[in-house]
Amino acid sequence: MLIFNKEINQIKSLATIFFLLLLCDSFLHVLQKSMNRIKIQKKYRCSARIGG
Repeated sequence: MLIFNKEINQIKSLATIFFLLLLCDSFLHVLQKSMNRIKIQKKYRCSARIGG
């Protein structure tokens, strides 16, 4: 019975780690998108200054 409990705990912890990794991955993806947006905005600002 103890071994069974240990296995359940292992599965729980693995599932938690997997879930956290998924969350982290999606968060990084969103972060990257927003970073790209900021970069694009900066480029436009710079080109607008040069053009003006």
